[in-house]
Amino acid sequence: MDTAYFEGKITNDGTYNELRKVVLRALADYDEGRVDKARQDLETFVSKTEAQSGQHIEAETANALIQLA
Repeated sequence: MDTAYFEGKITNDGTYNELRKVVLRALADYDEGRVDKARQDLETFVSKTEAQSGQHIEAETANALIQLA
C-alpha cells in the first residue's frame, strides 16, 4: 500500500492515512490474539478500498489491495 501511495496510485492523503490505520489496527489485533477483531478490521479495509476504487485509488490498485487483505 505504501508503494501504491508513493507511486501516485492512491491520490488522497486522507484515504491513504485511513487505510493505513485500519491495516495497522488489524495487525495489532491479530498479534494480540483478537483474530475476530482483526477480521473485522480487514473487512473494513476492503469496504473502504472498494468505496474509493476509481476515485482516490486506481481501480487496478484497489483490486490488488483487496486481494492482499
